[in-house]
Amino acid sequence: MMRRRTTLLTGCTALVLALGATACGGDPVSAGGGDKALDGQTVTVAGVWTGTEQKNFQKVLDAFSEKTGAKTTFVSTGDNVSTVVGSKIEGGNAPDVVMVPQVGVLKQFAQKGWLKPLSATAQKSVDANFAPVWKNYGSVDDTLYGLYFKAAHKSTVWYSPDALAQAGVEPPTSYDDLLKAGRTVSDSGLAAFSVAGQDGWTLTDWFENVYLSQAGPEKYDALATHQLKWTDASVVKALTTLGELFKDKQPEAAAVWAEAGGFLSPNKNVDLASYGDDVTRETAKSLVAAGDSVRFDMSDQAPAAFGGTKGAGEWKLLQDFLRDPSDPKGTAAKLEAAAAKAYEGQG
Repeated sequence: MMRRRTTLLTGCTALVLALGATACGGDPVSAGGGDKALDGQTVTVAGVWTGTEQKNFQKVLDAFSEKTGAKTTFVSTGDNVSTVVGSKIEGGNAPDVVMVPQVGVLKQFAQKGWLKPLSATAQKSVDANFAPVWKNYGSVDDTLYGLYFKAAHKSTVWYSPDALAQAGVEPPTSYDDLLKAGRTVSDSGLAAFSVAGQDGWTLTDWFENVYLSQAGPEKYDALATHQLKWTDASVVKALTTLGELFKDKQPEAAAVWAEAGGFLSPNKNVDLASYGDDVTRETAKSLVAAGDSVRFDMSDQAPAAFGGTKGAGEWKLLQDFLRDPSDPKGTAAKLEAAAAKAYEGQG
């Protein structure tokens, strides 16, 4: 329901990495345009997708095969891409290319020497087609390893115009108005909010949007790299604000799934007409227009032990907070303890 400010929070679900020769046991793949340069070769691509998303990505691979002559094989890793791909690399059976959802995994792979830097041609393409922030998020120690293929706009709050009309309220433009509108919708007999707390990663998105809006991009960046502790007053404030929603037993967790579209590109030269509907088109437009004000999903920048593991770290602690939001300060302390342990283990 809320209108976003100029700073957007975006979580990217496809960072394309080329694994280095030491990991693959052979030369990494490099392909140009439609010159059939890879005719007769096989390119193995690993990614998290299954089901409909995998079928859609297969169309991309088929187009790649048609242009280059290469045969493609897709390996679905599921959510735990770091563990699955890591085990394949250690076993000498690494894929040629891996699509990863987390900057933290990019850093992990780079530190282990598993990645090959992108070619000069690829870097020129990134410079020409993406805002500089995307190059930063694809780099480790000023070396570019990743190209962003797909992004998810995580600052959009979806709502039903009919539900608001039935309750007699206008779309709110502030968080306080959001809560008021939600209570009015609830009083009209409809569930007001879908928090979707069964998965911990969804709660990190709620927190990150509130935190970014309140604390600003500089503190957001500092917290994302653990240069700022989770016990900072700004974290407690954001949790307190979020708790106002969580503690109201009338914003019930409805089961809502929006399946239309499902693909956005941060590439500024992708024709907006390529998107299948006006909503997706406008969302993609705002993503590109954000330029360097984009901020990557905070939990995805953290070590997986803190920001990307089911039943542990930030995911579990925010689920606990959803169940009982009465102690924001105590939750902040638990988050800091978990973060400190994970970042120490990474270093």
